Amino acid sequence: VHMDGAGIFNFTIKRVPPLIEDTLQLSGTTADDVDYFIFHQSNRFIMKHLMKKAGLTEDKVPFTLENFGNTGGASIPLTMTLGIPQTRHKQPLTTMLLGYGVGLSWASAQIHLPADAMYLHAEYTSKAPIEQSAVGE
Repeated sequence: VHMDGAGIFNFTIKRVPPLIEDTLQLSGTTADDVDYFIFHQSNRFIMKHLMKKAGLTEDKVPFTLENFGNTGGASIPLTMTLGIPQTRHKQPLTTMLLGYGVGLSWASAQIHLPADAMYLHAEYTSKAPIEQSAVGE
């Protein structure tokens, strides 16, 4: 197995910032209207370059990479449940989900979460849940 790291970096930097702009345009919003941009937690180097190229500030881009590493597609829901400060769940949120990588693919979704939205984070062992928290109760 061989991965062309420079090629993947170039692909991501070329595709994701226009994807953000296209998603904002299609939804009739601006970056200021989005509370959080939830990136696939690929690696800090790529994410920092994406933020810079898209003009996003760190307060709008949560990082959970240090906690779990690159977990592939699971990094987006992990970051939604653990990367957004709990105090923000008491008001409606607009989030943009951004996935990229596997097979040189990319996708986005803009989601409006009402103040009473609830999603669950649970960590499991082979026997039973070891930690569980409901967000938005």
